[in-house]
Amino acid sequence: MKEERIVRKLAAVARKEAPPEVDVADRVMAILRTAGRGRRTGVNPLVWVAVGSATLAIPVLAAAVFFGDSWGETLMATLTDLGWWML
Repeated sequence: MKEERIVRKLAAVARKEAPPEVDVADRVMAILRTAGRGRRTGVNPLVWVAVGSATLAIPVLAAAVFFGDSWGETLMATLTDLGWWML
């Protein structure tokens, strides 16, 4: 019981105490400015992956549009016949 009373007194004193006012915004902004200067400005390596993907995707898309009808009919005929002989 005595320990509980001590804890309650300490809690009451702690509630009355105000935290110190600290303004760190200027220091944080200065650190961020200096950290940004050290960065290397260049092309992100993932840009090269995107360029390669687009380079390959454009001819594939063109071939799909151009040959889509003929391949589609052949594919559908194959799939239609495939189901019957598997049964």
